[in-house]
Amino acid sequence: MASIRFGDLLVSAVRLDDPLDDRASELHPVELRRAATFASGWDRDRFLGGRLAIRSFAANILSAAPRELVLDYSCRNCRSSGSIDHGRPGYSARRGGEPVRISLSRSGPWCAMVGAVGPGTTAVGIDVENSARVRFAGFDDVVLTAAERSSLAGIADPEATRVRARLWTRKEAFLKVLGTGLLREPSTVEASARNIEGIEVMDIDPRELGMPSGYTAAVAFSAGSLIESRRLG
Repeated sequence: MASIRFGDLLVSAVRLDDPLDDRASELHPVELRRAATFASGWDRDRFLGGRLAIRSFAANILSAAPRELVLDYSCRNCRSSGSIDHGRPGYSARRGGEPVRISLSRSGPWCAMVGAVGPGTTAVGIDVENSARVRFAGFDDVVLTAAERSSLAGIADPEATRVRARLWTRKEAFLKVLGTGLLREPSTVEASARNIEGIEVMDIDPRELGMPSGYTAAVAFSAGSLIESRRLG
């Protein structure tokens, strides 16, 4: 698992190709029940692999064993928390403990995660995408603002595809911090600025996380300081 530290943020990525073996037993029953609803074995394994990856990631931040972590997902829309399998992920080292703030994104075989390792960040979001997935008819109308569509005029591929992917991942990361997800239309979010409606958004070079070219990634956070980045060994 390759990692980068940005101030109070830790960003990691892992390829979800390893056999699950018996590691699924580390997961909460509510996660296993959700996994059982997937009709495709490929989708089920990707879901389980992502949950195992984020649990290991949280355990590293909390200096705890993955099996010992307490699941604490929360959903702003249904106002639920505790034993649910969706919404904003959270894990704590003990029941009633302060959950570590984490976000996860999957694209193909890759899973990227961001976690707040200091007290100054209240919410985080990450999105990673294979840039080729933004090349479909109607993308601009659904995702981009009028100003963003105008800025793309005259830009040819492959640069246009890279710009679209960058805007998309920035919007997704922002909306995760906001807590609305895609219930808010991405075409209402101007995503080019460093600060979007009080939330800081930053592009990540996926290659620094060991991911291949062709991917795009962004992180967002609601508070805390972001100074200099450094690769972690």
